Amino acid sequence: MRIHRSKKMKKISLVMTAFAAAALVLGVAAQPANAANPYRIKKGDTLWGISGGILKDHFQWPLIWKENTQIKNPDRIYPGERIKIPSLAPSATEGSAASGTATAKNVSVQKPAPLVRKGPKKPAVKIITPVRESYLFNRKEMISSGFMSKKVPSVGEVRSSVGERALIAKGDDVYIDLSAPAAAGAKFLVAGVSKIDDPLTGKFAGYLIEPHAMAVVTGENAGLVRATITDTFERVGPGDVLIKYAEPRELLWDTRREPSVEGHVLALEKQRLLGGGMDIIYLNKGSAEGLKAGDMLQTKTGPDTNAIIQVVTVRSDFATAMIRKSRSAVNPGDLFTGLE
Repeated sequence: MRIHRSKKMKKISLVMTAFAAAALVLGVAAQPANAANPYRIKKGDTLWGISGGILKDHFQWPLIWKENTQIKNPDRIYPGERIKIPSLAPSATEGSAASGTATAKNVSVQKPAPLVRKGPKKPAVKIITPVRESYLFNRKEMISSGFMSKKVPSVGEVRSSVGERALIAKGDDVYIDLSAPAAAGAKFLVAGVSKIDDPLTGKFAGYLIEPHAMAVVTGENAGLVRATITDTFERVGPGDVLIKYAEPRELLWDTRREPSVEGHVLALEKQRLLGGGMDIIYLNKGSAEGLKAGDMLQTKTGPDTNAIIQVVTVRSDFATAMIRKSRSAVNPGDLFTGLE
């Protein structure tokens, strides 16, 4: 009887071991094969830099932004914040397989074939998953970036603030002069105007139009047209010109091109002499030369590339661009070309 119990116990032990092994295999197989990897942001990090370092492609940074819905502004990330790197990065599962650790790929589990009752096939149901769209530029960047023009497209100007305030801010009311009547609700850009000479030739190039705010007409008061400042980008003051407002078209991140167009930088925002990452610059070529919003270009000081830039908006003879990445300062007169 003692020998009989020993054999029975061994059989039970073997059965339990088999069940445990099967459970372990199923547990491993249930793990995602290519899950997003966590990353803690360090001081000086940017999505551009993280994308270049981990995904080996700077221009894939919108994929990281898309994966982390808690990031409202891709230009504002903070040390210590935890983010997820999408599946283009090597996953932990792939790393363990490479080192010889057992994974679901190494173990095959035989399952009994299920009983299938024959009957009419049901039509396949297509499930559509909403996709969060990533844009090249946000609405504020497109409005506030400004543009170059041969003529000033002014339709009026700011006369004064209501109450004669020295500083005009969002929500303040102003009196405006218009060249033609405008109904309540009409929108205008409030902008500053600067005359720009070509830094290479010294000849007149055009006018730099830099938006300071947006204004909406609210009505008339004692024969004066009154408007409310709804958004501010820079300080607003009497004499700022009014330009008819047109809502910008937001661009999907994957609309970028790399055209072969050459020209030079006419000016930097606020007429700065040096520009760096995320600054706005103005180019002497536009849609007439084949440029489109979203195009990627590079700027050069002498033979060396000093920055990667991306076109924000285009006009016939000019383009507005943002410095996406800079190795050294960008200056008026620097050449720009297609990416090499």
